[in-house]
Amino acid sequence: MWTTRSVRLEDERGLRCGLDLDSQPATCKNVLRGWQSEAAFRVLFNALLAESPYSAFRWETPPVTMPTLSQPFEFVLLDSPGIARHPDPAAFAEQFAGAPETGIVVFPNLGGDAIMVVPRSRAVRLRALGGIRP
Repeated sequence: MWTTRSVRLEDERGLRCGLDLDSQPATCKNVLRGWQSEAAFRVLFNALLAESPYSAFRWETPPVTMPTLSQPFEFVLLDSPGIARHPDPAAFAEQFAGAPETGIVVFPNLGGDAIMVVPRSRAVRLRALGGIRP
């Protein structure tokens, strides 16, 4: 069973977080394997990030290398309000207009040098904010 733990950093600018597997500190290898093959672990990890007390944060880990795979996995969430952005719901209104209610929307970026692949659920949330009209 996976569990999480966290403590506030001394400077109070973030949290030091760890994961336990069966009441033991999870190793980097355990966490990598969990991300790859355990849906329940991915849900737990995503919830840990989503429930962060910060409006915007950086997520940092020590380097993960072959020699460190057996080390306990830990990371910090650093409060970073300067990177918070508020989406402009009107920016891609044309692309979302008439799009199906489920699935994804695919369109070229404004520069024409990349393809944007956007989950429809994001568009629906933006529409709920009043920025996109069907």
